[in-house]
Amino acid sequence: MYKAILACGLAIAALAIPASADTPASQLQYFIGTWNCIVHAGQITFTVNESIAVMPGGAWLHETATDSEKNQPVATEDNYLGYDTRNSRYVLLGITSLGTYYVSTSSSTTLNGSKWQSAFPTGTSDTLTEDSSTRYTIDGVDAGGATTQQVCTRQ
Repeated sequence: MYKAILACGLAIAALAIPASADTPASQLQYFIGTWNCIVHAGQITFTVNESIAVMPGGAWLHETATDSEKNQPVATEDNYLGYDTRNSRYVLLGITSLGTYYVSTSSSTTLNGSKWQSAFPTGTSDTLTEDSSTRYTIDGVDAGGATTQQVCTRQ
């Protein structure tokens, strides 16, 4: 199942989402809210419903997501997204109800157009595009060259 991006990590110090709109961390505010996503992965198409909020203390965004892939068990995910100021990168950490997990990072200075690399499992790369204030797209390629696309619309 294709896992979309958006930033976290296990040993990140002092993450914050400042009010200034021109810092990488503040750009994460774009994702706060509820999103409905359509994922195309090869011949498979499924939906993901996302709810994203700021965690207490403002250091991370927390996303809860439900994947509805036909003929598959419904999977829920908890994703954590932040900006690592010490290492100047966005970080995404995700865990699923199916027992899987993933970590991706991006050294891009802006979210729009950011390039993501999977730290675990390795070999996946994604590009995030903010199509508008109410829609974003993630285009991905896995280690075998298979492509995926996730299109999310703000609800």
